[in-house]
Amino acid sequence: MAVVLYHAFPTIIPGGFIGVDVFFVISGYLITGILLNGAAKGRLNILSFYSRRIRRLFPALILVLFCCMGFGWYFLFDPEYKQLGKHVASGIGFVANLNLWSESGYFDSAAEMKPLLHLWSLGVEEQFYLIWPVVVWMGWTFRKTSLAIIPALILASFIYSVVMVDSDPAGAFYSPLTRFWELASGGLLVYGYAYFKRGNTARTIPVWMIEASSVGALALLMFGFIFIDKNKQFPGFWAVLPVAISLLLIGPAEGSWLNRNILGSKLFVSIGLLSFPLYLWHWPLLSFATLTGGEVPNSGYRGGAIAVAVMLAWTTYKYVETPIRHSERRSVVGMLASLGLIVGTLGFYVYTGGATQLRPGKEIAGEIGHEQFFNYLTDNYQVCSEPSIRSVALIHERHVRCMQSKADSRIDVAIIGDSHAEHLFNGMAKALPNLNVAYYIKASPPFVSNTEFKEVYDFLASEDGPEKIIITMHWIKRLNQVPVGSTVEDELFASVERLLASGKEVYLFDDVPRFPFDPKKCITKARVLKNECSIPLATANKEFDIYRKQLLNVVQREPRVKYVPISQYVCRNGQCGMTRNGHLLYRDKNHLNVTGSNLIGSSIVRDNPDLLR
Repeated sequence: MAVVLYHAFPTIIPGGFIGVDVFFVISGYLITGILLNGAAKGRLNILSFYSRRIRRLFPALILVLFCCMGFGWYFLFDPEYKQLGKHVASGIGFVANLNLWSESGYFDSAAEMKPLLHLWSLGVEEQFYLIWPVVVWMGWTFRKTSLAIIPALILASFIYSVVMVDSDPAGAFYSPLTRFWELASGGLLVYGYAYFKRGNTARTIPVWMIEASSVGALALLMFGFIFIDKNKQFPGFWAVLPVAISLLLIGPAEGSWLNRNILGSKLFVSIGLLSFPLYLWHWPLLSFATLTGGEVPNSGYRGGAIAVAVMLAWTTYKYVETPIRHSERRSVVGMLASLGLIVGTLGFYVYTGGATQLRPGKEIAGEIGHEQFFNYLTDNYQVCSEPSIRSVALIHERHVRCMQSKADSRIDVAIIGDSHAEHLFNGMAKALPNLNVAYYIKASPPFVSNTEFKEVYDFLASEDGPEKIIITMHWIKRLNQVPVGSTVEDELFASVERLLASGKEVYLFDDVPRFPFDPKKCITKARVLKNECSIPLATANKEFDIYRKQLLNVVQREPRVKYVPISQYVCRNGQCGMTRNGHLLYRDKNHLNVTGSNLIGSSIVRDNPDLLR
């Protein structure tokens, strides 16, 4: 319940993710109890243990993975679908934690875009159970040394967790070695009971201690849910809290009023029966909404998604899990293992890109997000050659945001501004293959009065600077960055006068429209709603009109400046669209992708042949 509520409403229960750690302890307790019972009866069959695990886990897991792949087939773009295939293969192979470890941290922004992120805990659990049955067997066989060896293993794992959480937080979160002690602690508790109760030796715990343990555990639990959050280094020392809570509740607090009347109530027991399929279903329902919509869905949807997850969990438990788990057919395990192998193979096939070639023609295609865009620029162009500008250029991860289309030091055309100047560069460079095009940007307006652009203007106005200069930016965003007492018109006029005085040709571009929705929604709009991925031109004009008059005033005051309304290439027939001929033009709500940049660039050069001179 804590984990599900945390994923749906993280601000309400910021520490809900510690529910996974509670689960680890309970899992270790229950499974170790089963193994010890088998050992006591001389029937500790490890192959039989894994057969039971397959019956327990595979029915619901295979169903959820199949459904996720089916949804992704229809609703995800190719890169997202490939990643889903990778996560399906690693999920059914119980190595999702290792795969996610290699990709990112649990709390990074991309986490909400991974529908199978939650399978990391299943990977940790099953990796633990690859070795734990052997540890239990040895512990039962060599009783005199087991109560020293097992605590030593727990201590070593805990120390490793504390050390690693500081040096590699993502690794500490996902590594089975940093979680070993949590599962093993539950196992040690039941192992200690079994050891000390040999010979019918009974221990009696005072009632007050039983009740105090339950109340204390509840208080600690509430503390953990409220005060532990994603900003804490976790697991490490903080993981002691959920582990201690669990050990108290299933140990000294066994038989307490809280356990009998609350945790043992029909409601909580029913939730417990549905816990595994509920855990599997809830996160894909939340994540797919974020993935296809481009933003976290509202609270109403999230609440509805949890209700749907509960219904799906009940259906899965009643009609899939229970019949298969209790089937007496010996072939069930083999069939489940085969289905699991098929799912994993399909996932890997999707990951390698094979399945994307088989999908029917998509109404919408194209790249989304900044990674592909910046990789494309880095792979196809040169870092700007002017040392004074390059040394103070903006950096996006490893990408220097100051580039030119040719290696020559002589620049023919320069685009200055912010990221909305940057996203035009590729298209302009492609449309002007015989010229050396460059862009120089800052996260501020490209005014001559702006000290951040001093090196840029010094270079542009020099004899070695480019002959043609394009000024543009995300105008609507930068209006509040105009110096006090001045206006966009006055700042622009002063800037173009400086460049014109140096004998340069100056072009003033307006901007492309920004949209109120993420481009990820375009695929849903096209396939489900059968709507265009667009907004009315009248809506876009409300923003254009705020600054366009000032741009035109500059052109009127200085006729040598050429004004180019690039918004016309995205807006036509009364609509402004994010797509053209089935291809996305944007990588987020207001930035062009490679396809969009190519469209705008070729259109600009076509309509302004003087740029080719």
